[in-house]
This record gives sequence, structure tokens and C-alpha cells, in this order.
Amino acid sequence: MTVTDHHPPEPTAPAKQQPPRQVEHAISALYVVAAIHLLALVLVATHHGVLTAAVAADHPGWSPQRVDKVAASLFQSTLVPHIVLPVVFLARGRALRSGRHRTRTVITVLLGLQLLAHATLPLQLRLFPGYGPWIVGVQAVSLVFEAATLGLLWGTAPAREFFARSPGRG
Repeated sequence: MTVTDHHPPEPTAPAKQQPPRQVEHAISALYVVAAIHLLALVLVATHHGVLTAAVAADHPGWSPQRVDKVAASLFQSTLVPHIVLPVVFLARGRALRSGRHRTRTVITVLLGLQLLAHATLPLQLRLFPGYGPWIVGVQAVSLVFEAATLGLLWGTAPAREFFARSPGRG
């Protein structure tokens, strides 16, 4: 008798379920959305003066201090989503591979809010005059990848099956 006859092998954990290619493509599309947010962050951060000038032009009767205060507030409120969302998209995108239904739902809600944020386009065009084609272009590309992510996560049978059968649905 050998040692292995007396000691059966340790049971192995079940093989981790690999996500279908549609989920992998959705993750890639989500990462593109995160990259677009980082690009927008750089563009906004480097054009603070344009924003201040737009506020001053819209409100010629305001004092310079009031213009600066409002422009600073607009600037900060513009930066926050472009900092937070890429981090969340990268972390949750990676977590999509687990197949957890909740992760897909969180991504869906965030992308839904992102789609609604595109309605602020007229405001953005007013705050950054002269940059209309760039803003429209960045938003259009972002919209395509946001819709692609949602379509791949919810509109393909392999992705729906992957999230329906995964053990970590909670």
C-alpha cells in the first residue's frame, strides 16, 4: 500500500465559471467609458479659465468674487463625477466576472444615470463656449460605449444566463 491509498486526495473546489465573451466585451466597453471620464477630467481641469469666463459673460453684473465663487462651485461639481465614476467603473467592471447579479445591477444604475447626464449637454456647451464639437464628440463616443455595455450585459442570452446561474446572485 502506498501513502495515497491511505489518504484520499483533497477535494478540489469547483472550477470557477468563466464569463462569456459578451460579458468580457461589456467589461471592455465599461473600461472605455471610464477612460472617457478620465479624459473629460483632464479637459475640465485644464479649462477652468474658460468656465470662469463663461460665468462672467452670463452674469456681467456680478462682482468678480461672486463669479469666482460660482465658477469654483461649478468646476468642483464637474470634477467629482469624473473622478468617482472611473474608479467605480473599474472596480465594478472587474467584479462583473464573478457573475453576481447585484454587480450587474449597480453598473446598470450607474450607466442609467450617466445616460441621463447626457441631457446636460446644453449646459456644458454654454459653460465651455467654443468647445462644442469636442464636447459633442466625447459625449457621443461615451454614449455608444455606455449603450454597448448595457446591451451586452442585458441584451445577449449568454450574458443573461451567466448572471442567472452564477452562485453569487446576492
